[in-house]
Amino acid sequence: RNMRRRAARTCSKQGLRFVARRGYKVTHVHRAELSAKSKEIINATAPVIAEHGYAITRCMYKSMFTDHPELTEVFNMTHQQEINGRPAQQPVSLASSLYGYAANINNLGAIGSVVEQIAQKHVSLDIVPDQYAIVGQQILKAIPAVLGDAATPDVMNAWTEGYHFIADVLINREEELKKEKEAQFGGWRGFREFFVDNTALETADITSYYLKPTDGGPIPAWKPSDYIGLKVNTGEKNVMRNYTLSNAPNPEYMRITVKAEDSGLVSNHLQTNVRPGDKFHLTAPCGTFFQEDHIKEDTTIIMLAAGVGITPIVSMVEHFTAKGIDNQMFLLEGMRDRYHEAFHPFISKMEKKHLNFHASFVYDTAPDDYTHGPLQLDHVMKNVPKSLLPDSVFYISGPGVWMEPLIDDLKALGIKRDQLHLDYFGATNFS
Repeated sequence: RNMRRRAARTCSKQGLRFVARRGYKVTHVHRAELSAKSKEIINATAPVIAEHGYAITRCMYKSMFTDHPELTEVFNMTHQQEINGRPAQQPVSLASSLYGYAANINNLGAIGSVVEQIAQKHVSLDIVPDQYAIVGQQILKAIPAVLGDAATPDVMNAWTEGYHFIADVLINREEELKKEKEAQFGGWRGFREFFVDNTALETADITSYYLKPTDGGPIPAWKPSDYIGLKVNTGEKNVMRNYTLSNAPNPEYMRITVKAEDSGLVSNHLQTNVRPGDKFHLTAPCGTFFQEDHIKEDTTIIMLAAGVGITPIVSMVEHFTAKGIDNQMFLLEGMRDRYHEAFHPFISKMEKKHLNFHASFVYDTAPDDYTHGPLQLDHVMKNVPKSLLPDSVFYISGPGVWMEPLIDDLKALGIKRDQLHLDYFGATNFS
């Protein structure tokens, strides 16, 4: 309720009308400054964005990093790479957002939750208004570079107006979020210095880092599954990364749990070089994955995770079990093999301690007496009584290549979109 009130105030300040339903979904957003002509043209270009959006955003990012190399410190450059024949994650994400904006320009309420996700992500990276000007310039340069003569003056005028409209909405929402986080007990704006109090090796390639503020001050309450922005000096340059807080909210420390990826500049630096006593600068916790107002007394909570996607889920398990809720809870975790069982002892302990919490593990490679993966719909159906599904809420976390087929299968089974809460590891998919 408080989030909806704050969002309504933000929209009111910008000349927007905001009517919210559950969570961050908005049923109507309107701003008089966006002309009818521009909306008509932007909407008409939606099929073009669907077809050529990736080429536009790929061109845009290449140009932007050439013109503004300092922005490579903000963006994860791994997400700019086309790996194993798959499109680069960050350009795909931006292309998806551009298409969603164009397709819903006459009903912006349909993307209200996406706007909130983007705003939270930008606050965690300490994005500033000047960077919107750079991105806008680069997008508007990439459109005619890709579309050629199809990018007529009318099309470019409409998209110029449309970009500045949505940028203004995001800038104002992000400023409001920054003020809220600063005003929170123990909160701050921008960056705050923390030190590594302890580390724990969860698997051969996954390490947890326990972080405490060097000023000895309090830590603000956060929502389970929230994430922080971490500024890291790798020895070559300062870079920013987002990491999920893998523990439930507590006043003493924050814990991030990081997998050392094969091409991960920061994750490998952390695992190889970071020790207790080392210091980092963090942004305040952000996120939209966890929405407790969707959980009623009779709601079944189904948590599905693959790989290091367990990190936001384990924070929820810790939160739910500490509260002692009576809801039926099911956790299904997919992992590579039995040597990559992050948080397995904790999860098994919670299952023995709480009769309403049920955990199952699925392995890509395992002995015959283990359940074989990858984690798919049939594993859900074997472990969760079908009668509980209509009144359930799903929290799904992991890589998009695993999540998207599973989401399609759940929808085909009759699970509604508003029952699904998604946390993509990698560049966020806003579709």
